[in-house]
Amino acid sequence: MGIAIVGTRKPTREALDFTRRLAERVVKAGWAVWSGGAVGIDAGAHAAAMEHKGITVVVLPSGFKHMYPKENRELFERVVEKGGTLISPFEEEAQPALGYFHHRNAVLAAATFATVVVQAGEKSGARSTARAARRLRRPLFVVPHAPWDEAGMGCALELANGARVLVKEEELVEKLTSVRDEAQLAMPLDLGAPAREGSGRGVRSARTRASHARADHARACDVPAGDRARVPRAALDLDPEAKRVLAAIGETPRHTDDLCERTALPAGAVMAALLTLTLQAVVVEAPAGFYRLRAP
Repeated sequence: MGIAIVGTRKPTREALDFTRRLAERVVKAGWAVWSGGAVGIDAGAHAAAMEHKGITVVVLPSGFKHMYPKENRELFERVVEKGGTLISPFEEEAQPALGYFHHRNAVLAAATFATVVVQAGEKSGARSTARAARRLRRPLFVVPHAPWDEAGMGCALELANGARVLVKEEELVEKLTSVRDEAQLAMPLDLGAPAREGSGRGVRSARTRASHARADHARACDVPAGDRARVPRAALDLDPEAKRVLAAIGETPRHTDDLCERTALPAGAVMAALLTLTLQAVVVEAPAGFYRLRAP
């Protein structure tokens, strides 16, 4: 199970230090650190998770052939080498674009159990992740900043909107455990072995989590899931692999391993297809890695 840690691209030294300590606490408690791979708070969270032998997941605002930002390409390579995962909800050739960042942030909030905003200005992109988490009614924690501090004005505004206060990094795990127990959620997900493109348990587990709540993602993006579900399946713009996976899924839930066998596709390709299908509102994820067609 993942925790999203997000914030400004231009953090103060103190905010970056807090981020690193926070990520350390998260991975040592058995959670994975998710973020958007941007410079600043995002990169600090990813790096700290790896330093402490934890799993980290990057949700990209672009396709795999144009990973953004370019200056973090070495970081992305280390994420995979250390057993983490890169996820993109876009076509492989997709260039980063303004709307893609908001879409990425919605996926990030929908795919994780809780979101933490460490430092954010009034117009920081991290606030779009916070808004998505709030729409989904996911736990949202914000580190308080003085309202006259421009670098942290967004945090003050999020707290005014009802976010939970996080003053000390050691408090987070206790608060997360309390919220999880109240909701009777499962124990943290093991993202497993090193992730490689097209296969590997790391890819399979992370993308399963990323596609966990298709309806949640639709709400986060302000897209009526019911309207999307009315689109005829034959009219959907799907790539060949997604069409093969869709054809292999029936009304009876099928496990991802079964889908790999039925389609003769590698696990990574199957999970990428399932992510697309859940976001298109035609496939619903059932417990324990099973998927079924959404009722018309």
